[in-house]
Amino acid sequence: ASDLPYDVAGVVRLRSASENGSPSAGEAAQIQLVTVANPCDQTSTVDLGGSHDIAVAASPDVGVYVQPQRTVRLCDVAMNLAAAAGTRVTAQVYVSFGESRSYLIADGTAVVSSAFLNYVDVPISAQLVAGQQYDIAVKVDGTSSYEVDTAPGPKLIDVFEVLDGEAGGATSNPAPTLRVGWTEDAPGYHFTMTKPGGPVPPPISLGNPFSEGAFVTADINQEVYELGVYADIPAGDYITAAIYDATGTTRGSLVTMQSVLSDAGGLRWHDVPLTAELIGGIDYDFAFSAPVVNSVPAWTDNPGLPFDLLGVIQVNDAEKDGNAADDKLVHMRMTGCNATATAVSQSPARTPTFLGSPMPNPATGRVRIGYALDQAGPADITIYDVTGRRVARILATSSARPGVAQADVDVSNLASGVYFVRLSTHGTVVSRKLVVTH
Repeated sequence: ASDLPYDVAGVVRLRSASENGSPSAGEAAQIQLVTVANPCDQTSTVDLGGSHDIAVAASPDVGVYVQPQRTVRLCDVAMNLAAAAGTRVTAQVYVSFGESRSYLIADGTAVVSSAFLNYVDVPISAQLVAGQQYDIAVKVDGTSSYEVDTAPGPKLIDVFEVLDGEAGGATSNPAPTLRVGWTEDAPGYHFTMTKPGGPVPPPISLGNPFSEGAFVTADINQEVYELGVYADIPAGDYITAAIYDATGTTRGSLVTMQSVLSDAGGLRWHDVPLTAELIGGIDYDFAFSAPVVNSVPAWTDNPGLPFDLLGVIQVNDAEKDGNAADDKLVHMRMTGCNATATAVSQSPARTPTFLGSPMPNPATGRVRIGYALDQAGPADITIYDVTGRRVARILATSSARPGVAQADVDVSNLASGVYFVRLSTHGTVVSRKLVVTH
């Protein structure tokens, strides 16, 4: 136990030995953890292919300009670096033009666990369109040393043409050595939100700028990996998908948002990769926006709503700019995977105990946390920092009701960093990571 804490393969941090549920200074038991593999099935080291060296900088913001040869989904970005344990690392993906950074389309964060030189993996979700240039960048909040290489670009590595290095968006050589996880296949299953009772209607113009969506209710706990809309969007224009919390047909706070570029005109599916965890019985707003949409199939939303989609999502009402008065339901789909197999609409005898991911995450102010209890009785939801110190208590009761619920908490008074939300009930303990940024 004197060697704790330490990270296991970048997956789990072992913080303390325990005995009878309490921290212990004794020996830690040997435990084998079986996990699900990263959905990305490809890994590439993107660099300029020259001689390698170590650079030292205060708060570096460095990356590489790349141009994928095929459309792929990026799952994580890693940089080989050494920094103080607890240092925050941010990976970002920008659309770029002519090796000049333009606008941000995705980001993710991780925390350095060891001061030794090693790859720090940052989870991220972004679709990279074939032929479009991107800046894949990594920022470190503090002094660090990191691996670089020096060579004239460009260089083709797997599906990525590596064009040049960059620092702060400006081209730079040497370039950092980055490792990226990617796949050409999205995980999960496509759930097409086709209104029952007839064929898909012919495409129409709904005016520009385009801002359409739908208020929905999650039937079950599930993870969403993509939102897609079937539309004619000019090549090179971007389409943005977003998921908001909702109360009925009133839009609430933003849960997640991402953008991709259209790689071809004409009617086709535009799937936008994003990451969100939906809680069964909770309302959401699925929304799309774009500067120009030439046409999109759309139903009149009354009559026929609400309708239920395979026990996964209930579509309640169409919306435009978050306003439910709109009567056009556009042709859209969701790519996702069930987090549990229990449908709320089927009124099961017992709801499994569950703790959802905090939304939004990272967070700066108020956070919503969905949870479910399998039986009545004591329940405690508490926030801990990385040292195991309790910093906030969200719920503490001896008589919680069973079923699905949610709680809100203000984290604006917490320092920036990584925290853990822990649900304890009837001997079951479930934790979720929360990142606070200011």
